[in-house]
Amino acid sequence: MDSVRCPVRPVLLFLVSLVLLGTMPASGQVSLDSLVQRALRQAPELPEMEAAVKAAQARVTPAAALPDPALELGGQAMGLPPGDNSTLTLELSQELPFPGKRGARRAVAEAEVTAREAARLQRMAEVVIAVRTHYADLYAIDRRGHVLAVASQLIEAAIRTMSARLSAGQVDQESVLRLEIQAARIRQQAAGLKAERTGAVAELNRLLGEAPDHPFGEITALPSVVPPPPDSLRAGIEASPELLMRQAEVLAARRRFEEARLEGRPDFMVGAGGGMTAMPEPVVMLRLGMSLPIWKRSKQDRLREAAGHDLQAAEAALEAERARLSTDLAGLVAEWGGTQETLREFQTTILPQSQSALDAALAAYAAGRGEFALVVEDLNLLLEAGAESAQAEADRLSIWARIEALGPRATSAQGRGDTP
Repeated sequence: MDSVRCPVRPVLLFLVSLVLLGTMPASGQVSLDSLVQRALRQAPELPEMEAAVKAAQARVTPAAALPDPALELGGQAMGLPPGDNSTLTLELSQELPFPGKRGARRAVAEAEVTAREAARLQRMAEVVIAVRTHYADLYAIDRRGHVLAVASQLIEAAIRTMSARLSAGQVDQESVLRLEIQAARIRQQAAGLKAERTGAVAELNRLLGEAPDHPFGEITALPSVVPPPPDSLRAGIEASPELLMRQAEVLAARRRFEEARLEGRPDFMVGAGGGMTAMPEPVVMLRLGMSLPIWKRSKQDRLREAAGHDLQAAEAALEAERARLSTDLAGLVAEWGGTQETLREFQTTILPQSQSALDAALAAYAAGRGEFALVVEDLNLLLEAGAESAQAEADRLSIWARIEALGPRATSAQGRGDTP
C-alpha cells in the first residue's frame, strides 16, 4: 500500500465506528416525560385557561342570586307648605324571578364551567403534542448534525489524501476541486441545520417557560412507543379532550335554551313599607306585582328561537368533530403502520447492506484495488440512510403523540414509552 493511502485508513475506520446506525449513548439526556411534566406546569398559555375556569366558577353563585332589593323613600305633599294630609314613606321591595329561572341560570353558569374545563384540557393536550413533536424534531436534527459532522471529517481526510496524490501526479486538479465544493456544501447545510435547531429549541423553551436561548442538550435517543390497539382508541375517542369540549358546548347550549324558554314567564314583585302623616296613626303599605311580558312574541320568543338554533349548531359541531376524529384516527393508524414498515426496511435491509457495501469498498481501497471516490460514495449513502432512519423514528414519535391525544390520556405524561 502506498504512503498516500495509509493515513486515510485509520480515519475511515474511526468514522465507520461512529456509525450512524443509531448506537449513540443516551446518558445525560433529559427525558421526554420530565419535559411534558414541566410544560404542563409552566407553559405560558395554560395560566390563561386556568384563570378562565376560575372566572367561570366564580360566576356560578351570582347567576342564581336574587336581584338586589330596592329601598325607596317617597312622600306626598298636600299644598305648600304641606298640609295635614301630607305623607312620608319608606318602602323595601324585592323582585322574585319566576320559579325555575334561578335554577336555569345557575345551570347555564355551571355548563360554562364545564366548557372552560374542557377547553383547558384541550389546550393541555395541544401542549403535550407540541412538546413531544419538538422533542422528536430535535432528535432528527441532532442526528442529521452527526451525519454532517462525519461527512465533513471524511471530506477533509479525502481532500488531504487527494492533495497529496495531486502533488505526486496521481490525480488531476478536478478531483480535488470537486471535494472542496462538496466540503463547502456540507458547511452550508450545517449552517442551515444550526439555524433550524435554534428555532426548534426556542419553541420548546417557550413551552417550558424558559428563555428562547436557554441551552438544550443533544437528543441522542427516542423512547420506544407503542400506541393502544385501534379498537380501544375508537372507544376512547368519546373521552378525548376535543370531543369533551364539544360535548360541553352542547350542554351549555342546551342549558341556555332551557333558560330562554323560561324567560317568557313573568317575574313577581313584593314590597312592604311604612310612613307617617300629620295624623297620629302610622301608615303601613304592602305591594304585590308582576311583570307583563306583552312583547314576548317579538322578544323572548325570538331569543328562545336563537338559543334553539345555537343548540342545533352545537349538536352538529359535535357530530362533525366525532366524524373528524374517527377519520384522523384511521389516518394516523395507517401512518403508524407505514412508518413502522419504513423503519423495518432501514433496520433489516438498507442500513445493513449500506454498511456491507462500505466495508467492501473500504477493504478494496485499503488493498489497493478500489477507488477512494467509491468509499466516499458508499459512506455518504450510509450516512444518508442513518439520517433518514432517524427522521422515520422522529415521525413515529410524532404520530404516536397525535394518537395519544385522541384518547383520555391526552394530558398525562405517564403513557407508555415516555422515558428513554
